[in-house]
Amino acid sequence: ITTQRLILRPYQFSDVAEMHGYLQDADMGRFLEGSDALLTEDEVQAIIAGHILADQNQRNVWAVTLDDLPVGAITLNFLKARRVAEIGYHIKSALWNKGYASEAAKAVVDAAFECCPDLQRVQAGIHPDNKGSIYVVKKLGMKHEGTLRAFAFIRGNAADEAVYAVLRNEYRDAPHAQH
Repeated sequence: ITTQRLILRPYQFSDVAEMHGYLQDADMGRFLEGSDALLTEDEVQAIIAGHILADQNQRNVWAVTLDDLPVGAITLNFLKARRVAEIGYHIKSALWNKGYASEAAKAVVDAAFECCPDLQRVQAGIHPDNKGSIYVVKKLGMKHEGTLRAFAFIRGNAADEAVYAVLRNEYRDAPHAQH
């Protein structure tokens, strides 16, 4: 998937060093589920192997690249029986507030609704204090639907997760949806 500034592509084992580098940033782990400790390069390689081997009918994972370097990730998990997809993303903290997450997320949601005619809803689960991520999903037209208490674990602690979603017809009719 290509946007104005980014290329979203499958992960490659050559991405290990770059991904390991940006995941060492303490700011990156503040809101990432499962971020109990800094990862070793071997653990990052195992994560990338999982991304490469993922069943694309259920889970798509792209490296978000800028100038050919991975600067983040974006995922789209399908719950096909429910006609729902869940989006998740992260961008290295040195590039926050530059619109990269919004650009990547819009491209993935556009592609999801375009290529999956049965898809009725895209949702995101976000830590309620993650104001940057909430801003991203609101730009996509997602609405806050509620908060799941103690639903995630971040740095070994139970954390709430705010649920945001947009329905196909809302997305299609939204002012931002110029495809």
